[in-house]
Amino acid sequence: GGSVVIACDRRLAPLYARSFPEARVEGIDLRKLSEWKPPADVDYLVHIGSLPMHFRLGWEKFPRQKSYLVADPEARAKWRSRYDELGPGLKVGISWRGGGRASEQKRRTTLLQEWLPLLRQPGVDFVNLQYGDCREDLRVAKEKWDVEIHDWDDADPFANLDDFAAQVSELDLVISVGNTTIHMAGALGVETWTLLPRVPGWRYMCEGEEMPWYASVKLFRQERDDAWVELFEKTAARLADRLKGDVPVPTDD
Repeated sequence: GGSVVIACDRRLAPLYARSFPEARVEGIDLRKLSEWKPPADVDYLVHIGSLPMHFRLGWEKFPRQKSYLVADPEARAKWRSRYDELGPGLKVGISWRGGGRASEQKRRTTLLQEWLPLLRQPGVDFVNLQYGDCREDLRVAKEKWDVEIHDWDDADPFANLDDFAAQVSELDLVISVGNTTIHMAGALGVETWTLLPRVPGWRYMCEGEEMPWYASVKLFRQERDDAWVELFEKTAARLADRLKGDVPVPTDD
């Protein structure tokens, strides 16, 4: 019924412009959001987080589309080449820490040591998707546990979200705590397993394995508070079944 303008963080502008070509995308500095003025030809202004209140009033109102973000083809080819150099193993991206307020970080953050039942499974090449400085975690994993989590110096989920989208797009599977990585992977349609505390954020609902927002995301929930060990054992068993072909893999249909 009219033209659409999307105002977003500058880091998201290239990704959004490619994904929503019929819209006009304006990248802005969120630190100066109060100074931003909408274009003069805009008739209506709504915060994007308020759209579900008007258009998604029930589960049945969410289209079960595979994806809606489109990563850069050239960057995808770069990451595909890098992953191919690692060998024939399943390419699995992982993220183990959450952000946000201190209370949220504590509830959502895991220790990399707790991932060992997953990380020691043969036939898998693990890729670092953790944002922030995690060099010490990667060093300890390699030197203490002989676990290689592949990382590249030019990969920066904070600074270059467009390249991060391409990196995620070329993975076979993403396993992460409930953080930004989940939302990027889900919006790209990548198979994703989310590891949740017993009481997660509202985005993950109170029960069930699915989310209305992303068809490719599965939820793995703690059955009791702080039961990460049990959850990782369950997830490791699912990964072993996935490697054997006993777990259905999402398709493009």
